[in-house]
Amino acid sequence: MLLRLHSFFEHQLEYTFGFAFNLINALLCTGGGLLVYLAISYAYYTIAKRRGIRHPGIAWVPVARAWILGSISDQYQYVSQRKVKNRRKSLLTLNIIRACFGASWVALAFFASMVELALGDIRLQNAFLLFWIVLIIPGAIFSAVAIALTVIQFMALYDVYRSCQPDNAVVLLILSILINVSVPVILMLLCNKDLGMPPRKENAQPSFDSSGWQSNDRNSTNRGPEL
Repeated sequence: MLLRLHSFFEHQLEYTFGFAFNLINALLCTGGGLLVYLAISYAYYTIAKRRGIRHPGIAWVPVARAWILGSISDQYQYVSQRKVKNRRKSLLTLNIIRACFGASWVALAFFASMVELALGDIRLQNAFLLFWIVLIIPGAIFSAVAIALTVIQFMALYDVYRSCQPDNAVVLLILSILINVSVPVILMLLCNKDLGMPPRKENAQPSFDSSGWQSNDRNSTNRGPEL
């Protein structure tokens, strides 16, 4: 009897500690992810607002904030090299595609699980074909989109680093690639700097290029196109 009680309480204690550990771990991961999101959004918002990019508040919106990162990159490319890159459009488009594919992949995975439960005696080759069609193909497309998005994001981040602190831009980019969690810290440290931006021109007149972009401030600045 005592052995049974000891075993019961030992099992309950292990279950309680296991549940508590998982709960704390989930809360820490969620809280950490939220802090990272807020830090990056704040940095994008601060840079975009100071440089005259339209609608900087989009930096706080999931998925759509890629537009602000792309706009900061596009503005820097324009004012420093007079190049029109349109990375804001590429980043936003790829982010939307990734979000849609991610949601679809989860839905299809759930559907495949339900089919497998409903058809427990399905033939092995048919089950493998179903798994391939429902999971592998969308997963491959999702991976390709994610890779393309990651490459363009780092290109845009490199422009942000060059516009804020050009002397250390390469080192910061390498650090961002190797240690991804360093990105919010780097952005927070750089978001109030404009060391790589062209100097302001007093009484500058508005200028346009072939795409119809106009400089931000008629009287005091030459920060490039209004995005």
